[in-house]
Amino acid sequence: MLIIVFLDVALDLVKRHPQIALARGKNKETALHLLARMPVLTHTGQEIPDSAFELVERLWKQVMLLDDSKILEIIRKPWSLIFEATKQGNLRFLKIIFCTYPDLMFEVDENHYTI
Repeated sequence: MLIIVFLDVALDLVKRHPQIALARGKNKETALHLLARMPVLTHTGQEIPDSAFELVERLWKQVMLLDDSKILEIIRKPWSLIFEATKQGNLRFLKIIFCTYPDLMFEVDENHYTI
């Protein structure tokens, strides 16, 4: 399955170059933003492999080394990865984030709603 190969390569890159966790692509998204959008099930109905969440953990660990203002900037821009993960039903993703930064459960969107 292609997604497993992609995740394994990404995980290997993050292990060797942890600073890549903070890099933004052409749409100003980090790897965490892309993983927040990941649906819980693949198009074939299979669950997302554990390596995806190991990748989330490694990326988030690097983000957590930053001060709060930088963490919030990563979380909120270009769009809230908390709200996107919630929309996708990506509870494992949210658990990883909230276990180390529980205050993020109270983030509000543009309408002042929490998740």
